[in-house]
Amino acid sequence: MRVAHGVMLWVLLAGCGGVGSSSSGSSSSGSSSSGGSSSGGATPCELGTLPTSVSVSEGGRLKLPLSPHPQNAVVTASAPPGWSARVDTGPRQLVVRLPYGITGAHPLQLTAQCGSASTTATVEVTVRALSWQQVGPWTPDTEGPPAREHTVLWIDEDNPDRLFLYGGYLFEPRQYTVGNDLWSLNLASGAWQRVTTSNPSPDVAGWRVAPVPGSAAVLLHGGDTSDGSLNNTTMRLRYEGDTPTWSEETTTSNGFGSSLSAFFHDAPRDQWLQVCGIRGQSVHCRVHAYDGLGTPESWYEVEVADDDDGTRPVGRYGFFWAHDEETQRFIMFGGGRYPVSQADPVNAAEDAWALELAENPPRWRRLFETQSVVRGSRNGCWALDTEGHRLFIWGGTPDAATTIPGLYVLDLERGNEVLERIDVPGGPEERSSCNGIYDPARQRVLMGFGNNSQAIYADLWALQL
Repeated sequence: MRVAHGVMLWVLLAGCGGVGSSSSGSSSSGSSSSGGSSSGGATPCELGTLPTSVSVSEGGRLKLPLSPHPQNAVVTASAPPGWSARVDTGPRQLVVRLPYGITGAHPLQLTAQCGSASTTATVEVTVRALSWQQVGPWTPDTEGPPAREHTVLWIDEDNPDRLFLYGGYLFEPRQYTVGNDLWSLNLASGAWQRVTTSNPSPDVAGWRVAPVPGSAAVLLHGGDTSDGSLNNTTMRLRYEGDTPTWSEETTTSNGFGSSLSAFFHDAPRDQWLQVCGIRGQSVHCRVHAYDGLGTPESWYEVEVADDDDGTRPVGRYGFFWAHDEETQRFIMFGGGRYPVSQADPVNAAEDAWALELAENPPRWRRLFETQSVVRGSRNGCWALDTEGHRLFIWGGTPDAATTIPGLYVLDLERGNEVLERIDVPGGPEERSSCNGIYDPARQRVLMGFGNNSQAIYADLWALQL
């Protein structure tokens, strides 16, 4: 729940409700306490081993472990206005969501009541302000990659200090030139290096990338080739060692490749999913799966169910999206739809949807129809903050001529999927056709490249969380 004014007091019943998660969402500092002292009763009334102080970004999420005993304990938490909380049961923990626009140190007081016995403890929560900082800058094409749009980014799972960038649409010798260059960025030092592959790189742009778990490799699927035709070939890039290698994973004869779609690995079902996208003049929202076996039949269409009201999202491309592993959902907002007139070439969607991947068949759920804080757009930047459980949204165009101003964030907590604008001073120029990625080792979101009506960009900015 959210309270707009006054000091908030939550009553949280031990062992009740909530969805578990493994990410911490905070960094702790200082010593730990035993959760305070007990009074009355023979059975200890415990809160658990709590830190005395923690640090979390504004709008972020804080998780505090709670003792599983006794089962009948009632836990209350007193905190500043605008904070909200719930109890998760696996493992048992207090999950606190902070509002935006606050910084500094704030006390969070917890009390466990077990009949006549009680225990209290206070955790000092230091709230960090969000801030922008440029990575680099660099001289394009010599010290780092030149300007481009719709490139793909990923971070080496085995080396969190190494980010890869591949291809996209270049602006030289003309816009929409398909690039096939591979670069790596040392996230610790900020230095770029051009990477040479052992065999020719594919001339494809507008495709998406997804990791191959447990290996130094990614899959790339969909997009358009340099001659303008659709790409139905799934490629694998192995990047272990100094010389990465390309190989063909599979070629589909059924035309499942799409541009500006979503593509990700769904670990519980060990499959890769492509959702929505554009194929020439066809804009769709079908779901296709790849089983990883490397045959033409390995790609197939997935049967999905409608929402309870019989609806599902209309076709779209260039939308903002996240694979939310914590809730086993695919979530998307906005995107361009099939144009209804020359006066509105984008026909931007303003709704948000979730595809419930754990259901059989997967089911579409509408999260909201529209929210007045932002117009719908296509081809902006986005990045999923897995610790904060939120999707950052920036840029994009509603009309193929102008750029949406401001930075937005979508709360991904079930039942509270709220989109709001947040003000962070000193950031980069808004643009479209850009890219974003979450850098977990440094607790920041990286966004950059793309273009607007005034400029093209070869840059990267860090939103420090």
